[in-house]
Amino acid sequence: MAGGAAAAVSGAVSAAAEKLPGATIGQEDGHVPGEGDADDADMAPEVDIPAEFSEEEREAQRLIEREEGVTRPATLLDAPRADRTPDDLKRIRGIGPKIEGALNDEGVYYFDQIAGFGASEIAWADRTLAVKGRVVRDRWVPQAQGLAALGPDDDAVDTRPLRSRFAALGDAADDGADTDGDGGGDVPNPAMAAPLSEAEREAQRIIEADEAVEKPASTLDAPREGRAPDDLQRISGIGPKIETTLNGEGIYYYDQIAGFGGRDLAWADRTLGFRGRVVRDRWIPQARGLAMEAGSEAASPPPGPAERTPFVGDATASPGAPKNTPLSEAEREALRLVEQEGGFAATAENRPESLMRDGPVAGKPDDLRRIKGIGEKLEGVLNGLGVYYFRQIAGFTARDIAWIDSKLKFKGRIIRDRWVPQAAVLAREREG
Repeated sequence: MAGGAAAAVSGAVSAAAEKLPGATIGQEDGHVPGEGDADDADMAPEVDIPAEFSEEEREAQRLIEREEGVTRPATLLDAPRADRTPDDLKRIRGIGPKIEGALNDEGVYYFDQIAGFGASEIAWADRTLAVKGRVVRDRWVPQAQGLAALGPDDDAVDTRPLRSRFAALGDAADDGADTDGDGGGDVPNPAMAAPLSEAEREAQRIIEADEAVEKPASTLDAPREGRAPDDLQRISGIGPKIETTLNGEGIYYYDQIAGFGGRDLAWADRTLGFRGRVVRDRWIPQARGLAMEAGSEAASPPPGPAERTPFVGDATASPGAPKNTPLSEAEREALRLVEQEGGFAATAENRPESLMRDGPVAGKPDDLRRIKGIGEKLEGVLNGLGVYYFRQIAGFTARDIAWIDSKLKFKGRIIRDRWVPQAAVLAREREG
């Protein structure tokens, strides 16, 4: 939403929301009044919508505020149309699995139904779903109008299970389908139905945490000699514009995408301006299948956490960095402490002695971002806790790891990303 008029309506909707019934469908779907608006604003609709509210939306806001009588839409259906499956209403920003289910129960199955809502019908939806102004605020009607204009895509891969999974994991409605409007995609891939891989889950975590990521080491300066680039548009979710952008970044082949780790996926997501799309559309399993079809030798699954190069994208990283080393005794014990019921109780009394209370006291702090899994924000958190040097992390005991871990948002991260053995290598480099 943009402009003073939009802001005024948004404020009026928020005020009116307090007068509406207090059912919780909207809240259960990931929207708590007063708390979710900033996150919702980051979710880009699939289609362009007008900056200003329509007369119908303004009138709906007035009806909601005054609690006037509303009309049940005449377009409601007793069941989906005989010749057409229901639309994926979660493609409308602000609609998640629970709200979609409630709409279906009321007889709303298609974009064109929402697209035709007048003021009274908008107010009916708002009151029936108890979403407190959300139908107006999230611009359901203009979104639905744009999606309805695209027409049904009966030949497309059914992405509803994937969207449902992503919405459950991220507790948000679809936030970035094909932004260049050109579709892309080949044929249904059996791997699309598989659970998210570890790399995909790691990518989700990095995306949500807004961690710093580096360009994948597998990017190329130009296509390989003697081999034309693969047709990346065969991957569902990649159209001509996205393919051109990927080529410009040095991604030309299926095997490059097939080999992406979690941080590589997060890089692609951020570089292309999508929030979760690369994971949601399952680029990795699709690329892996296509690479196998093309006879690529690089179509094997991406390495597990212990196999990945610890210093992703760091040109100065040590070639002796640990890769397949098993967890140390301290890491195993720390894992037990972190995963015990109730977690590890970090107190001022059991604060690690190695933490520096008065800032760095042994020269310039080390660049902790050289450790895989530590970005700029996390480095600041660690400095705030008194961690400035590789040698401090290298010397962590099990209880030190558990104490620091309890101060971080993602539990088990120090162990999962192998901070201690990474820091040991970097500390030796610094001293040598």
